[in-house]
Amino acid sequence: MRTVDPWPTTRVTLLGQIRNTDDKNAWRAFVDLYAPIVYRYCRNRDIQHADAQNIAQEVFGRVSIAIRGFEYDAARGRFRGWLGLITHQQMLRYREKLARANTARSGTDGDFATSFEGEVEAAWTDAFNSHIYARAVEAIRVEVDDEEWLAFDRVWNQRERPCDVAQSLQKEPDWIYQLKHRLVNRLKEEIERLSEDVAILHRQ
Repeated sequence: MRTVDPWPTTRVTLLGQIRNTDDKNAWRAFVDLYAPIVYRYCRNRDIQHADAQNIAQEVFGRVSIAIRGFEYDAARGRFRGWLGLITHQQMLRYREKLARANTARSGTDGDFATSFEGEVEAAWTDAFNSHIYARAVEAIRVEVDDEEWLAFDRVWNQRERPCDVAQSLQKEPDWIYQLKHRLVNRLKEEIERLSEDVAILHRQ
């Protein structure tokens, strides 16, 4: 059986860094990247703004403690699922607290608590993927000039034919194809860099 390094250098750099509680920069980068996903996911499930912010704080408080006792393990699931499960659990605690305050517990809370599967997990994955894609686009946008970005946007997002875009911009078709190839590869690289979708983590 092939052995795996405890913290592979390709995708676990940030996760490995935040295990060091003294690395404040790594922690800020981690929260800056992932907190919007937690917040947006909560808001999309009818959690109010202030409560979604509080849940996000609680989620990353738990992460800061739990990450110290985890190691890379390819057989134990993936990072996005782990973060989603923690978010799910904190949302459940919020709903339970709200239900107690209203002296009544809704039946949907019980259904929400049973597992992190199906519709709930799909909603989390969609939120995760959408955020990572948007951040990746922001990152590569600054690498090209306005004309290049316009051409790429028209071909990649608006699905215009490369030959039509080339003609309207007075460029050779090869310029469009090469630009698309380069930026699509950069987009894929950036998504991989940002996603930290590594196989994660079992408790020591």
